Amino acid sequence: MRTITITLLISFCWLLISPTAAQDTTAANFKTATCMFTVPQGQTPECGYLTVPENRSKANGQTIKLAVAVFRSDNPDKSSTPLIYLEGGPGGSALEFLSLTFKDRYADFLENQDVIIFDQRGVGRSQPALDCKELTNYQINALDRVLSTEEVIKETNLAAENCATRLAGTGIELAAYNSAESASDVNDLRIALGYDTLDLYGISYGTKLALTIMRDHPEAVRSSIIDSVYPPQVSINDAPRNFERSLKVLFKGCKVDTACNTAFPDLETVFYDTIAELNKTPASFEVLDPTNGRQRMARLDGDGFAGYIFQALYGTEIIPSLPKNIYDVHNGDTRFLGLWTLLTLAQLDVVSAGMNYAVQCTEEIPFDSRASIETTLSKLNPALNGFARRNGIEPSQIGLCTTWNPAKPNPIENEAVQSDIPTLVVSGEYDPITPPANGQLAAETLSNGYFFEFPATGHGVIATSECALGIAQAFLKDPSSKPDSACIAEMKGPVFITSDETTSAPIELEGFSNKSAGYTAVRPVGWTEAGAGIYGRGGSALDQTAIAYQSVPGGNVDLVIPLFASQFGLDTDQVVTREANGLEWRLLTGKLQGIPLNLAITEGKGKIYLILVLSTEEEQASLYDALFLPAVDGFKLTE
Repeated sequence: MRTITITLLISFCWLLISPTAAQDTTAANFKTATCMFTVPQGQTPECGYLTVPENRSKANGQTIKLAVAVFRSDNPDKSSTPLIYLEGGPGGSALEFLSLTFKDRYADFLENQDVIIFDQRGVGRSQPALDCKELTNYQINALDRVLSTEEVIKETNLAAENCATRLAGTGIELAAYNSAESASDVNDLRIALGYDTLDLYGISYGTKLALTIMRDHPEAVRSSIIDSVYPPQVSINDAPRNFERSLKVLFKGCKVDTACNTAFPDLETVFYDTIAELNKTPASFEVLDPTNGRQRMARLDGDGFAGYIFQALYGTEIIPSLPKNIYDVHNGDTRFLGLWTLLTLAQLDVVSAGMNYAVQCTEEIPFDSRASIETTLSKLNPALNGFARRNGIEPSQIGLCTTWNPAKPNPIENEAVQSDIPTLVVSGEYDPITPPANGQLAAETLSNGYFFEFPATGHGVIATSECALGIAQAFLKDPSSKPDSACIAEMKGPVFITSDETTSAPIELEGFSNKSAGYTAVRPVGWTEAGAGIYGRGGSALDQTAIAYQSVPGGNVDLVIPLFASQFGLDTDQVVTREANGLEWRLLTGKLQGIPLNLAITEGKGKIYLILVLSTEEEQASLYDALFLPAVDGFKLTE
């Protein structure tokens, strides 16, 4: 399956170059509208906004709008029950990168039923979105600063407090942005769209929302899939210990693998030594600033490095390369740090941080105390203490939360959900935030729950495992029966990557057409489509080898080359011209986060067309001849 790193890296490149209402009614209603996101290629969803009360306990209060997309299955024998996707976070947007995630995450389900994808209240394309520019600005401004843990906590809390004050000042009732209200939103959406029941599919925080829907609106649910489970009875303070557990799985996995252990002996010691060394002498490297598209210096200490490994353990595709990544950083190679910083910056706007704070401060942190948080920190490996505190496992969060919601929490939000609704519960062995124990715990009070743990997988199992996807599809066809899980026994541990060498298979090209952009071109056979016009090889977990085709409005290449040069580090003194099919191309080379790239630019019919190839130092020359030049020669404008 597509690697998330290729998708986000290429998407970030193109992002750099591409150009609340108060009402008297409290009844939910859905009105169609132009899609508020980039529609996945080949799809024609029905888009619109669901208007719902902001606070259902207030008669005639103000309303908010949820951005919704309904994808209709063309299967005449499809289920009458749609699948509704519940994004994680809290605060994650399902619509922001939908054009890039649709194929891997949703397309298979669309074969048998309608699929509903929406941004939850306070998130993304919904109105209002509880975005925190204060936190985004802090993160960008802190790129080249080395701060102590105390300074990070102080500045982060101040930014979060300022965000809450600003949002509340616009009339937003922050206390109304919680799981119970979101659960009622989903029920209202079901009714407004005319469906009798729903199949729920939640990942991460989306599993908690799914359980809340099952608790508060059981009549709305036919079945539920909860993937990477975050049940209400667990504490957010478990996060750093869950990370430590995942690290132990990684260290053990490498140790019992002869090739990995030979290449990376004493991985655990090296990891913790790297944290200590980087805390003493932070790493320095260049990264693209998303605010202006220019390279700037970034610095990262050991606690930040630990945070990157924590994030990387989410991705099943990334796990096999982590022992090597850890060793590389230990030996002074900053490529992994630069790449992960770029990916982090590319996703800053994907999560509405204010919604995250609103939910956590309403139904998570209020159940904790300073003593319970300090107890958690005392049981943690001391080397992870800075990571934990910088990521919210910190007594000061209790005081901060009074800014977001000073009310006492509803005790039910800390209690296990009991239900007889058929529920598929899946967990990944390496998951650093929602461990398999969470899934087992949730399943204990689900009388018709089926729990499965998947080896060698991280966070978000179904989207990265053919076995898990097959089990999920079988479950949806017959939720009353436990699905066959024989394929799990055939899954092996990660195939750890021990070197930079990539075995390049001969490239075979095939033609394709993009009617909307007005061209035909060629692409490598067997490469994965990571988005419209983007094809990745995916030869390894962090294999960035890819080719991308894009078009942007405009008609003067000479004017835009300087822009691309500053963003992609292009060498404008070495421009090569090449004519093909009536087009004059400019060919340039450069680097993005240390990744070699070749860029071809031409103009025609009022547009500028670009072909971008990302490769490696070892393969750039061979791919130039085998892929880049044939792509230029194979590109034709259509009538």
